[in-house]
Amino acid sequence: MARSVNVFYNGSYSNRHERDARASRENMCFAQIRIQTLNLGGNAVIATDIDFSEVGAAKGMLMVCMAGTAIKLNNTDILEKEKTEILDKLSYANQRLKELSKFD
Repeated sequence: MARSVNVFYNGSYSNRHERDARASRENMCFAQIRIQTLNLGGNAVIATDIDFSEVGAAKGMLMVCMAGTAIKLNNTDILEKEKTEILDKLSYANQRLKELSKFD
């Protein structure tokens, strides 16, 4: 599975702002990959790869591409208790969203 995000940016941003913007785009890609994983019935993502490219005529857009492999851990007991609880909550929330989307 893969996800990409195009973001327009102005080259005059400070380095810190660009670093923060890049981190937020990475987080958005990670979130979308996690949602896709849950939709596929998985509960973990392995072997993620993230690439950044400047695109557009003036290279005024930054494209963020992320890919990873969705897997299903059969034994979540190997995870920390906190992570298992978060995973359970995410799975429940995703299932509820699927049910609610039937009403669109």
